[in-house]
Amino acid sequence: MKSGIGAFNLKIYGITFIASLGTILALSNIAQNNMTAIFGILGAIIGYLFGLKNPEKGNE
Repeated sequence: MKSGIGAFNLKIYGITFIASLGTILALSNIAQNNMTAIFGILGAIIGYLFGLKNPEKGNE
């Protein structure tokens, strides 16, 4: 077991956090034109997390 947070744990915690934050934001009273930018940034973060490769397996 290595010290630090692994790529798999980063994906799990990151995606859960972003999904929770997105749900809270969707239910809040923020203007729609501001929500577009917020969800764009959150979508970029989710795309990065889904695109992470597992360094232990190499480039598969």
